[in-house]
Amino acid sequence: MGTVFYHRRAHHRRCSPFAIVAWSGLLGSLTTAAGAAYFGHFELPSLLSPLALGSYLFVIFAGGLIAMIFWNKGTGIVGPSQAAVFMNIMPLVGIVCGVLFLDEQLLISQAIGGVLILGGVYLTTQYRTVAYRLAKYFIRHQRKRQPLH
Repeated sequence: MGTVFYHRRAHHRRCSPFAIVAWSGLLGSLTTAAGAAYFGHFELPSLLSPLALGSYLFVIFAGGLIAMIFWNKGTGIVGPSQAAVFMNIMPLVGIVCGVLFLDEQLLISQAIGGVLILGGVYLTTQYRTVAYRLAKYFIRHQRKRQPLH
């Protein structure tokens, strides 16, 4: 939501990436809190250990605030259609982090999916180069097959 809003409205109304992140965070938090209260799961932790509090703050600031600011800035530069391609890398990052930091096992299906994700991102971002190379290859091979007159 914030990505498209930033790209479409930022130039007209001069919305900063900070404002977009703030509004997205506020609306997301209110919606989540309302859903949790409705289903009876709204509880505040009584006491957090220093490690848990540090982890919680890291997720909020590094994984949320800073990541969203950079995402919105990047989307403003390359556009939402190009930025959307890279959203497909998020599950791959989750798998890699799980293997590296949580000692999870890498399954063959995950490895194949990762290769497909990276291949899709490459083809989508480099489609002109790939199309040019393929056309050049086919033209070269077609010339070799044609007999001389």
